[in-house]
Amino acid sequence: MDLERMSEQSPWWGDATSLARDPHLVRYDALSLKLGHPVEEDVAHESTGIQVLRGPRQVGKTTLVKRLVRKLLQRGVPARHVLYLALDVAAIHAQAGLLDAIRGFVRLSPARGRRYVFLDEVTYCAEWATALKAAADLGLLEDTLVVATGSHALDLARGTERLPGRRGSLESRFNLEMGYYPFSELVRAQGSSPMAASSWDPADLYAAARENTIRSSASGDAFGLFLRAGGLPRPLADTASVGMFTLESAAVHRDAVLGDLLRAGRNEIQLREILRAVVQSSGSPVTWHGLAERVAMGSKNTVAEYLDTMQSCYLVHVLPQPVSLGSGVPAPKKARKILFRDPFIQHVFAAWATGAADARGTSAACLSAPRCTGALVESAVAGQLLPRFRQVMHWRNGGEVDLIGVTESGEQVRFEVKYQGQITSGDRKHLKAAGGGIIVSRSTLSFDAATRVAAIPAPLLLLSVPAV
Repeated sequence: MDLERMSEQSPWWGDATSLARDPHLVRYDALSLKLGHPVEEDVAHESTGIQVLRGPRQVGKTTLVKRLVRKLLQRGVPARHVLYLALDVAAIHAQAGLLDAIRGFVRLSPARGRRYVFLDEVTYCAEWATALKAAADLGLLEDTLVVATGSHALDLARGTERLPGRRGSLESRFNLEMGYYPFSELVRAQGSSPMAASSWDPADLYAAARENTIRSSASGDAFGLFLRAGGLPRPLADTASVGMFTLESAAVHRDAVLGDLLRAGRNEIQLREILRAVVQSSGSPVTWHGLAERVAMGSKNTVAEYLDTMQSCYLVHVLPQPVSLGSGVPAPKKARKILFRDPFIQHVFAAWATGAADARGTSAACLSAPRCTGALVESAVAGQLLPRFRQVMHWRNGGEVDLIGVTESGEQVRFEVKYQGQITSGDRKHLKAAGGGIIVSRSTLSFDAATRVAAIPAPLLLLSVPAV
């Protein structure tokens, strides 16, 4: 790859003022609502090795990388020690092209001093991991930090398996996820400082939630914004400014995710049919066989493959049931819940799947219907809890537990979503029988020490979850 094409994407090599005109940074600097993401603290500015940063489309991975470039240059790092290369823009498909680009960068940069290589949309090159392995083995990545980003979790996972021993000092921070923004970051951006619980114990969560009624008194309004715009920066900023995300934001995100799904070999008609069935199920458990019959796909295995791809593109999440309540082992044949990963994603793809012209109308209709709102809240809470747990499941067998979070230590935390005006004793009975848990309510905040069941309003729960 010639240096002229590389310098087009790293224009600071020849123009120190170029970042002031970078479209990603211009848009970021103009945002009325700027959110911080927890993953920013994990990107290793001072280390060498390879880091992989994955996350959904439009979450801000490229903007984060450009902000890192700006910080490095402001700190005095020589401009030609910093490479930014979007592999899709550069049309680098194969190992040889990427290896050639790294060689060219090393020849360009001065001999001494740490180098920084930012490779965006790295899975555009199917052999990206092999190219980095070869570059490391050839000594081209000595005293270098490489940050590789991508939006397809499965492709990134396959690639990272080929990089053992090439991660430098970053083994514990090698695989980073920049997921949908936490609701707590939205509240912090609005000026509050919520308190995290010390543990998942219902009593601790209740105590933190009570404190957050004082610290974050406007969390209910923020949650209403979150249910419309989800955890993506641009829709959030638009909705905070004008009350709803724009048609452009919806179309850009829809087309980007669909592009990933189609590149993965999925059929658009079948995708639409499966997503329509997901919308219609409204969070109720389904079997792969039943779903295959509903969408006339013929094979439950094909349905499972489609849903695996949708999960890897951060579109949905599939919640299995355990073999028994209290077990951490998923039961392969039991019905599963299929939930959208984020409220904005749900509005956009519910509109696309059902043929609605305007996702904003789909959003408004859902939020005016109690049953749809309840299902939306369950999906939103599950999506926010996913990064906090090793696994999230559900239970339905003579009783129901909407969400079961399994921690790294094997501890199970049970949640029932009851987004309604009042919480009755009947609403508590399944959690009581299970030994305690959390009812995710609309407004009720209470704790029963005898049953160890806490009722916590959804926004206060999301503000109070323990730090990772």
